[in-house]
Amino acid sequence: MLCELTSGARFATLFWGIYDSASGTLRYVNAGHAAPMVRHGQGRIERWDEGGPVLGLLPEARYSAGSVKIESHDTLILYSDGVNEAANANEEEFGEDRLREMIAHASEAAPAELCERIMSRVTAFASAGPPPDDRTLMVVKFQRFAGALSRRESAIEAVEAAA
Repeated sequence: MLCELTSGARFATLFWGIYDSASGTLRYVNAGHAAPMVRHGQGRIERWDEGGPVLGLLPEARYSAGSVKIESHDTLILYSDGVNEAANANEEEFGEDRLREMIAHASEAAPAELCERIMSRVTAFASAGPPPDDRTLMVVKFQRFAGALSRRESAIEAVEAAA
């Protein structure tokens, strides 16, 4: 539908995910968006790039979903390409390596604090003047609650008791 309604010069990127707190599983699709990074509790960082191309250009495009196990205190960092592609006066991009380094050294940072650190560093790195692209950043710290599982189990027990 997007291909039919837009010209070939317009497209959109998308990261879509659904988190099931009871099982600790996040299912996602990435449609041409900058691949999110996840910092696991033990410091390991991974990128999630399962999906396919941008939306609106290829009518026959196919997309695949990824599924990942989330542990308590894992941190998800979603960002637009205006963050990692921010360039300095020498036309050097901020890049994923700098972003990865900041994420690796922020184990105790609250999401808002990490967001502020990253955006401040990107702004300081980039050339003066208005950015040529949007800079969007979202940081999510996952927490598993024991109550989520017990509520689900209680609902299953209630259904079984009624049957």
